[in-house]
Amino acid sequence: MPPDRDTIARNLRDARENSGISQQTAADHLGLSRTLIAQIELGNRPVSADELTKLAGLYGQAVVDLVGADFPSGDELLLVLFDLAPELLARTARRRLDDVLTLCREAMALERTLGRIPQSGPPHYALSAPRTAADAIAQGEQVAGQERQRLGLGSVPLGSVSDLIASQAVRTSFVDLPDDLSGVFLRHESVGTAILVNLRHANARRRYSYAHEYGHALFDRERSVVVTKRGNASELMEKRANAFASAFLLPAAGVGEVLAAIGKGHPSRRAHIVFDVATEEAIRAEVRSAPGSQTITFQDVAAISGRFGTSYQAVVYRLLTLTVLSESDAKALLSQRSRAAAKQSAALFHADLKDRTGRGPDGALELKEEIVHLAIEGYRRQVIDKPALAGIAAKLQLPQLSAAKLLELAEAAR
Repeated sequence: MPPDRDTIARNLRDARENSGISQQTAADHLGLSRTLIAQIELGNRPVSADELTKLAGLYGQAVVDLVGADFPSGDELLLVLFDLAPELLARTARRRLDDVLTLCREAMALERTLGRIPQSGPPHYALSAPRTAADAIAQGEQVAGQERQRLGLGSVPLGSVSDLIASQAVRTSFVDLPDDLSGVFLRHESVGTAILVNLRHANARRRYSYAHEYGHALFDRERSVVVTKRGNASELMEKRANAFASAFLLPAAGVGEVLAAIGKGHPSRRAHIVFDVATEEAIRAEVRSAPGSQTITFQDVAAISGRFGTSYQAVVYRLLTLTVLSESDAKALLSQRSRAAAKQSAALFHADLKDRTGRGPDGALELKEEIVHLAIEGYRRQVIDKPALAGIAAKLQLPQLSAAKLLELAEAAR
């Protein structure tokens, strides 16, 4: 039977009284009023997963004991998993999780039957625990570069992230999880090494979650379970895994190549110094970019997002990390207007319009996409006007792109 509110209320009251803790102390620990603690213990108010975890720690109890759920005898993996993520105790979530774990156990059993030697998975980067967020980010980015080099990936975009991880002897699966859970990393003799990500999330977010949990596989192999959710986002190990995922999916060199292809990503003023062999002195010159030519727009971010298969927001923050954007630039790109324009622009050339070769039905979809990008950039930099923009829209002959729509997108880039 799934845990019910009355059972949890009774267990919480008993645990508090047995530990000699007052309702006021419990309330202070949670930042609630004593009245709310009383209502929780009477079963009149539900207790959140975060509150339940905090009370379990205060009372010296396991979450699974407080909720009164029944578990398979000796299943320590489930005990740890539900302790870290009590929200998985809900009947539906638990059943789906059980189904996936059963498959992992079946795979392990078949390997043993076939006499195969269990693979140890990817390498373990045994780094010291980060002491600050700066340490965590530096470690994550450093290992992301080393992993790309080890796997021979260079700076190219990744294809299927789950397939890449699976090639490193890590089992992967989508699971319908509660929305605030992004993914789970498991390493146990019963299931091997496994990564589960939330089926409910969009594809770009699932790719990021796979890379994030892969970071845990590289850094945190001593743990049998790591759960990634909103409630533990501030932990340094989570910051490290996020830094790894961002640098792994969006390598600095690869992002730089995309920006260079559109003539962006470098300072508006650049000094060139050349050695003169005749005089043995330096020849100096300063090159200035055209005004506004280095501004990163929503369509530039969307282009990088599409190329590397990440979310729009992930690209903005990566560009901020790479000092390509200022804080004010990033804020503008993350505005509702810019994000809406990026979504509309991407919809014009949706993947469904392309065949398996990547080309559109008329064979010129990619070319038309490039022209739209250039037209918007030209309008933003005031080198083409509204009539010229309307003429370009007419030449493209895209039913979903009227002159008014192209103008709307171009105005959003200003």
